[in-house]
Amino acid sequence: VVIAQLATSVVFGGIALLVLGAYSRPHFVRGLTVPLLKFGIPLLPSFACVWIDAAAGRFGLEAYSDLSAVGLFLLASQFAGIMGLMASSVQNALLPQFLREATGRDASTNLGTMVTRFLGLFTLLAIALMLFAPSMIVVISAPTYHGAALYVGPLSLAAFAYAARMPISWSLTHSNRPGT
Repeated sequence: VVIAQLATSVVFGGIALLVLGAYSRPHFVRGLTVPLLKFGIPLLPSFACVWIDAAAGRFGLEAYSDLSAVGLFLLASQFAGIMGLMASSVQNALLPQFLREATGRDASTNLGTMVTRFLGLFTLLAIALMLFAPSMIVVISAPTYHGAALYVGPLSLAAFAYAARMPISWSLTHSNRPGT
């Protein structure tokens, strides 16, 4: 997993450098080195914690279960992963508007409305996953893997909690800013 993540990061980093190279000229600014390191180095433990959190379930299953249980978990996590993928996409698309609204008049009301809509959308998605994913697992998989349907509910709730944390933290951070 680590090697695959490293390889994909290198490939997509190279592609990003090629694309961005047409729009900018990279150069070294000595005065920015220390501030960037002060900002970036504390993110390394955060990255490690996020990676461990994402992979901990699988490591636990591999250590204490057979390959069949790992297969059930991974099949169910593919369905719950739909919510994580959508949450990341919507959060990235929503952040600029969220920050714009945070500086406007009636920021608390507007941000509350955005958070409520976001949570409502993902609540509906979680309910849909818990209702329809077990049937889809039965339709698309061999009978050996039908037990994966039991994992969809808890994994969907965990993915919902992941999705819900970001707009709530944005709201707590930006809704009562001094001077707005």
